[in-house]
Amino acid sequence: MANVYASCDPGAKQELWDSLFVRIQTLGRSRVCVCGDFNVVRSIEERRSAR
Repeated sequence: MANVYASCDPGAKQELWDSLFVRIQTLGRSRVCVCGDFNVVRSIEERRSAR
């Protein structure tokens, strides 16, 4: 299990995603739970509705 609080900085955010991807890949078929605040939205509409 991992808890994440992602930066709002786009470069740091990309580094987090890259790091998570690599770490999860090394676990093979192990189950993984990653929770937290990723500071991302799935679409522009999602961001607009929050304001």
